[in-house]
Amino acid sequence: MRVSRAAAAALALAALLVVVLTASDGAASVAVVQPPTIMKTADAAQVQAGSSIGFTVSIYTGDYTFSNLIVTDNLPSGPGVTWTLDIGTSSPNWSVSGSPPNQSLVYDTQVPVSGTTNAHVVSATTNSSCQAYPNTASYTNNTFMDTTPTVSTTVVGCVAPPPPPPPPPPPPPPPPPPPPPPVNGKTGNVAPVSGTVFVRLPHTKTFVPLTSLRQIPVGSELDTIHGRVRLTTSAGGKKTQTADFYQGRFIFTQKKAKKPVTLLTLSDPLSCPKKHLTEATTKKKRHLWGSGKGKFRSKGKNASATVRGTIWLTQDTCTTTLVHVKRGVVDVLDFVKHKHVLVKAGHTYIARAR
Repeated sequence: MRVSRAAAAALALAALLVVVLTASDGAASVAVVQPPTIMKTADAAQVQAGSSIGFTVSIYTGDYTFSNLIVTDNLPSGPGVTWTLDIGTSSPNWSVSGSPPNQSLVYDTQVPVSGTTNAHVVSATTNSSCQAYPNTASYTNNTFMDTTPTVSTTVVGCVAPPPPPPPPPPPPPPPPPPPPPPVNGKTGNVAPVSGTVFVRLPHTKTFVPLTSLRQIPVGSELDTIHGRVRLTTSAGGKKTQTADFYQGRFIFTQKKAKKPVTLLTLSDPLSCPKKHLTEATTKKKRHLWGSGKGKFRSKGKNASATVRGTIWLTQDTCTTTLVHVKRGVVDVLDFVKHKHVLVKAGHTYIARAR
């Protein structure tokens, strides 16, 4: 617990005037003497249990010199409190008398006192020492008069055990084990790359967020309209192939073969009229971008695009399937014309419905 400095109240004694009249050639002289000032300061307003608590008592005589000055400070008592004089920071002629719980700080000397003299007392504390410690100080000046003015103040010196430290946070759960390698014609491994990706397993109707690497069966549908997914499938034997797909919705399938092809069928519904399928009546488009290496084939309404390593776009309307190649070469199969067309980087092929 942090210890802060607390300034105790300055205990200014009521001014005592000592008037001494002497006769000298018929004239009278008057001497006005200000009594000493006692000040009390706590080392700290609050300390932690087990730390020290302390007070400093100061006597200030101003411009005057006092003899036979006696100051008695009845030191406060508390559980586990035993006061000792800090010799290293105290002026001469101070002492601590008595034993707990009745201890006093005493200044008693025949040596004239002039200016300032200080005493510093300290005590250890325990967990049960928490309280406010009142203090009463008195002094007698036998030089000028027989009087015992008493002053008192309350100095806060409360000690308390420190609060227990907060429990450490629980360790993070271990990451889930990675899925097994994809199985030829049966499974693929998918991981979100960016944005929001959803997956719908076969024979279910609900898309769920894809938040980490997992294995999914063939026939699963992936929604990457607002995200990007990395799909890894079997390339035959122990080999795998990987590509990223984004800005589209597709169903992932693969047939078991020596060199299997991963098929990505565009699945985002199109709003098309039942008659007069013309460009003018098209209400919606769907598309899918792909980027990667391996035997992947994207499939639209009127054409499919087979790649080995490229960046390509497959886009459907109600009457066309467009394949645009950004990098590499794509083999486009036109379902209407029943022919293959090689499309190179920077080129586009459009297959049109009859």
